[in-house]
Amino acid sequence: LRGETAQYVADRVSEVAWGIGLEAGEPGCRPNIMIIGTDDGAAMAQGLVAARRSIFWPGGSGMNRSRAALEAFQQTDHAVRWWHISLPIDSETNALAVRLPGGNPPTVANYAAGRLRTTIRNDLGRVIIIVDVAKLAGLNSRQIADYVAMVALSQVDPDADTRDYDSILNVFRQPEATPNLSEWDLAYLKALYAAQLNQGASTQQTGEIQNLMARDQRRAQGAADTPD
Repeated sequence: LRGETAQYVADRVSEVAWGIGLEAGEPGCRPNIMIIGTDDGAAMAQGLVAARRSIFWPGGSGMNRSRAALEAFQQTDHAVRWWHISLPIDSETNALAVRLPGGNPPTVANYAAGRLRTTIRNDLGRVIIIVDVAKLAGLNSRQIADYVAMVALSQVDPDADTRDYDSILNVFRQPEATPNLSEWDLAYLKALYAAQLNQGASTQQTGEIQNLMARDQRRAQGAADTPD
């Protein structure tokens, strides 16, 4: 992506990040979200993985999806494809909580750990998004940028069925009905980053996100029902 289009996408992703309580880096920072435009998404993905496989597969436990998912990332015909690297972090020390190939074993403090909660949190360390511009017919810049923002800031399953949700993730299926990030999308992103996701069970983590979304929706409904 070049020129005005590249700047627009970068600005929009940063704007969404600010809106959910994150802070985007200033120009010259070391970016951890890479958005690449190409006329052949599969060839670009295959070339990147072949040239720099360690970027996609760093070797630490729990940092990336499966080998089958990496193969699908290279072979899918989706207009937009993405790959996330998640970093298990010791919340007590902010140190990496997983051993990388050739590195020293991590030292993890477990002062507050228990059966229900853990001291380990997962931070997004790197996101690579490839946009196949030849498959974007019918979409405008806002729809593309909002879709990219959604998959950049959350670890979306590329094969998830999102038809039951009012979400920008349906934009390739229903472009006219999906003009931008929806209220549901923003509520989800806000809840994702507001939640304390140190529960031991994934169902507990999901439940906290759902509770936060429901709380925000009740507040929004209450504000809408309050007369000026």
